[in-house]
Amino acid sequence: RSIIATLVLIAAAVPALAQGGPNVEVETLAALDAIPAGGEGRAMVSVTLPEGWHANAHEPLEDYLIATELSFGESDAFEIVQIVYPEPELKSFGFSDEPMAVYESTFQIGFRVMAKDNAPPGAHSLTGTLRYQACDDSSCYAPKNVPFGVELNVAESSYAPTEQNGEAFSKIDFG
Repeated sequence: RSIIATLVLIAAAVPALAQGGPNVEVETLAALDAIPAGGEGRAMVSVTLPEGWHANAHEPLEDYLIATELSFGESDAFEIVQIVYPEPELKSFGFSDEPMAVYESTFQIGFRVMAKDNAPPGAHSLTGTLRYQACDDSSCYAPKNVPFGVELNVAESSYAPTEQNGEAFSKIDFG
């Protein structure tokens, strides 16, 4: 009977391990209603982890941990100028003797983009991938890659853009 109970527990655990931890919620926002051709704008990826989970920071303190990173696909309309990761929290967990640099709950990764001089006016989708390694209080799971897209508008070079989502962007230090 105990062998059957053990097999049931193993069978229940295998799908959870194969999934590599929790999925995150990803939301994208733009800071301007449109970016003038040849001008710069800002956007962000807001990431929400389920309660009890954390992701390794962009610059983890241990070499074996996998960093949280944004990467972007090719774009005919935009060039990535800067990526701004949040300051991590230093936390201690049962599986590590040393504190770890992590992100918990909801965090924002900002990025500055330049609209290319020859970008045609109108809506353009900028696509990318969020790579993260999720951990709970006892272990870390296989990294996941989450595709995302942000809709950015390009306007004529003389356009005076209007700011939007100011409160969300106030949390990001673009320098």
